[in-house]
Amino acid sequence: MYTPSSTLVVAFSLFAFPLSGTALAQNHAFTPAGTRYWGGNYNNTWPFSGASARYQQIHDAVDVAATNGRRPLVIRGISFRPGGISPIVARQWDVQLTLGHTSVSSATITNSFTANFTTTPTLVLPYKSVSVPAAPAGSTTAANPIAWTIPFAAVFPYVPALGNLCWEWQSKNATSTTTFMDASKLPTAEAPQIAPAYGTGCTASGRSQPAAATLAPVASNFEASLTNGPANAGAILWVGLRRDETTVPGWCAPFYLLPSIAVSGSTDSTGTWKAGSVPVVSLHVTPYAEVYLQFGFADSTLPGGVGLSNLGIITTRPNQASYVTRMASSITSGQGYENATTGTVYANSGLVTIFEIL
Repeated sequence: MYTPSSTLVVAFSLFAFPLSGTALAQNHAFTPAGTRYWGGNYNNTWPFSGASARYQQIHDAVDVAATNGRRPLVIRGISFRPGGISPIVARQWDVQLTLGHTSVSSATITNSFTANFTTTPTLVLPYKSVSVPAAPAGSTTAANPIAWTIPFAAVFPYVPALGNLCWEWQSKNATSTTTFMDASKLPTAEAPQIAPAYGTGCTASGRSQPAAATLAPVASNFEASLTNGPANAGAILWVGLRRDETTVPGWCAPFYLLPSIAVSGSTDSTGTWKAGSVPVVSLHVTPYAEVYLQFGFADSTLPGGVGLSNLGIITTRPNQASYVTRMASSITSGQGYENATTGTVYANSGLVTIFEIL
């Protein structure tokens, strides 16, 4: 086996200790986990269609923990996207939003709005007039762009160890308008996939394009390769299940993951290294997970003598509504339903919920 250069060994050892750079993060967490890349397999007009409404949704900790690269969530807003059925009309309500940790799960949710919060929840948005824009219907199969975002007045730090996540919507002073937003249900039939790569790698000596973690389906496998690396250079592939986007001052690209596995090798004369492959069948697992891959390579022309690729991402199939259940009050053209004490439970069904995060 090829022995990596001492520079790469030092770079790998950095992962064993907290880095002194600046940690960065994506600003959305999509739940059910996996719906960042897939559309939901359902649609839901509640709670948005009513003139008044009260609505809750419980997301099990195992689902929420799988979002945002398994990093902590500090939630600062909530977003939704169209379900592909019909165009979304502009809406206006008085909206109040509440979030909390709970020991109640998607499987044990009750029809009591109060009982589903087992710890004191946080009122993240007291009643406020909220206006949201019109949007096209979008696709019924692909992940549509976000249409509506509602910022919170107070952030909510979600910690999976403290329980599942319950969020509640209360709205009033609106009109009754059918509004089909993206949602999930069971069963789910999606397959594992190669997700879009994230970030930008370093441009190696002799190359005009940044180095890339290139993933491709080959027969019944997903194959991982370093492309656009320097010719005939030592290289390392890091594989992990957790994101940790961290910059190191002076380096030409961030570290994008916390590695669990490292494999060493070398590029050929074209700057390519076919590092290995994984059988797609091995990714048919639950709950949802993302596998992250990033390459490092020796290059004396780059700062620190080390170059890094962007981040390759392989996903298992999405959870869809395996760990999500919704509960809604009766929704009609009348007022007062925002104060309902009970509602109807719809097991393993829920809105695709996009949390805006710090």
